[in-house]
Amino acid sequence: MIMADVLAITMFIIGLLLSLNALLLFCRGIWLDTTNDISELCSQGLKKNFFYGLIPSVGTVFFALVIGENAKKMGKILGPTILSLFFLYSCIGLSGFVTMIGQRLIADKNSLWKTTVAGGASFSLACLLPILGWFILFPAGLIIGCGAKMRARSYRKQRSLQNAKTQENANTEQNSQEESDE
Repeated sequence: MIMADVLAITMFIIGLLLSLNALLLFCRGIWLDTTNDISELCSQGLKKNFFYGLIPSVGTVFFALVIGENAKKMGKILGPTILSLFFLYSCIGLSGFVTMIGQRLIADKNSLWKTTVAGGASFSLACLLPILGWFILFPAGLIIGCGAKMRARSYRKQRSLQNAKTQENANTEQNSQEESDE
């Protein structure tokens, strides 16, 4: 009985990691601008993304497990649903993270999806390492993805404010040059 459970969990983890690259490409295709922003955020450092995502990740998993254990029929469905939605949310950030890894591995700027595939393949293969990959690297990647996705919204607002300020400064300089020419 115990051996069957271990084998089932092992096969689930391997199947999840083998299909992960397709999910990351899907997230990259659907949320392209967000994954580009996340890739830029991840290239600036991973510590901030990890700590931004740590509390929401732990809280969501704890909440889903508590609901799944203590609720009746609806809770048995609600717990895995919450975990699945959290996994999808984190995979959006993880897609940007593996794109950043892929950009460091290959220098093909013409085909952005190749960088996601290369980074996703290297991340997935690293996560196949028993114990270290399953229980440390993969959850850390999801936490980084969650934190990066959370930071992406404020990063986009900050970048648009900087672009507006730069545009305003350029317009002011152009107007002052036109006035000085007259």
